[in-house]
Amino acid sequence: CTTPNGTVAQYGAIAGEGGIWMGGGGIAVDGANNLYFATGDGNFNAFPGANGTEYGSTYLKLSTAGGLSVADYFTLNNQAFLQNNDIDVGSGGVILLPDQPGPVPRLMVGAGKPSRAFLMNRDQLTADNQHISTNGQDNVVQTMPLGGGAFDTPAYFDEKIYYVAVKDVIRSYSLSDGTLIPDLPNSFGTRKFGFPGATPSISA
Repeated sequence: CTTPNGTVAQYGAIAGEGGIWMGGGGIAVDGANNLYFATGDGNFNAFPGANGTEYGSTYLKLSTAGGLSVADYFTLNNQAFLQNNDIDVGSGGVILLPDQPGPVPRLMVGAGKPSRAFLMNRDQLTADNQHISTNGQDNVVQTMPLGGGAFDTPAYFDEKIYYVAVKDVIRSYSLSDGTLIPDLPNSFGTRKFGFPGATPSISA
């Protein structure tokens, strides 16, 4: 439970909310058996140094060494607004990318209802290691606008990431030295997908 001591939330929901939804996508795992996932709307009080236990609307990395423990996390600074307006960060899944060239080789990407994809350093999710975005800055490797909210797990193939957001076309985002490059020529389709978008898959 990612919000074990949460208070009763809006919509008449049970205490805490903050479930692991990710549009039905699975939890990701790296070679060191760390787990990675995003949570839905819910209480948040895990501010740096606060010893909080609630991780609503958060990207989490759990260590499995000696049981489960929070190894790192990234939360948007407008988390309360997202919760109050049903804008789940965790409506879409996350993927771990193969090691990349450049200064940040081990990357993770995830997106949800806020219509933005977050490219994160798996070794330290936020650049300042404070876990919370501040002053409107997300402090991750890259924040990239999408054409709509994400309810899918993106696909990866041949240095490209594929998303099919809500009410948008399929789009590919090229990776170059650990950075996503949007809207290159021939990088998007023509058919628009309604709610909830679509989950792309790669066939050989």
